[in-house]
Amino acid sequence: MTRTSASLRVILAGSISASAASAQVIDFESVPFAIDDMKITNQYKQSHGVVFGIDNNHDLIADRAGSPRLERVGPGPSNMDGFWSSWNGTFDGGRTDRPERLGDWFLRTNVTGAAVTPNSLLIEYTSGGTYGASGQIWDIDGIGGIQHERWAITAFDSSGGVLASVYSPWGYTSNATNIYESGAFTWSFNLSPNGPAIDKIRIDFIGQLNGNGRAGLAFDNFWARGVPTPGAASMVLAGSLLTGRRRRSHADRAA
Repeated sequence: MTRTSASLRVILAGSISASAASAQVIDFESVPFAIDDMKITNQYKQSHGVVFGIDNNHDLIADRAGSPRLERVGPGPSNMDGFWSSWNGTFDGGRTDRPERLGDWFLRTNVTGAAVTPNSLLIEYTSGGTYGASGQIWDIDGIGGIQHERWAITAFDSSGGVLASVYSPWGYTSNATNIYESGAFTWSFNLSPNGPAIDKIRIDFIGQLNGNGRAGLAFDNFWARGVPTPGAASMVLAGSLLTGRRRRSHADRAA
């Protein structure tokens, strides 16, 4: 093997490794120095090219006041728990009769107070956007005719145009017969690479709160799936072409 082909293999391996890293799921299990109620903003900017924020005025700009928080599964030191699990009678506990797993940490946006609209989670891409992404919203439930949880997940391009929307089911009951009670609703986007890339994703509450009801977003297992940069794509293409030429050259000599 020549030095040139060895170098190409290193470039290709580096490009593939970078692509694999950008596709890793953010499960919030590896936040450095994690503590309950920690603000989550730019901790995943370098590794995944995304930042998290709150966008309650829906201008696609992270609000200065308020940030999503890291939440530990189980009772926490504060009253700002993510959700109450009727499935296992504790705070923030995922059900065990389904394949999805909550892990030890997740992201929450819940607020306290009567009939307060829950915060909107904003996810912003900082390095090229994406054509596909997925994530999970946990514990979509309700209380008879009093309260119903539901969420809209919207993908925007860099100009603020809507590219696609996904809507969660309505949460009508906190009974265990509701598979989303302490369980996960998985949403996803898979857009054509011939069109605009997803630049931002926002998750808004579109359910119904009455009386003293309150609700909050429990978010986990986000697959950011970043778009390869033009430079990386060019290196992969050039490496493939040169490798192909070298293989043909060897074949010619052998003939």
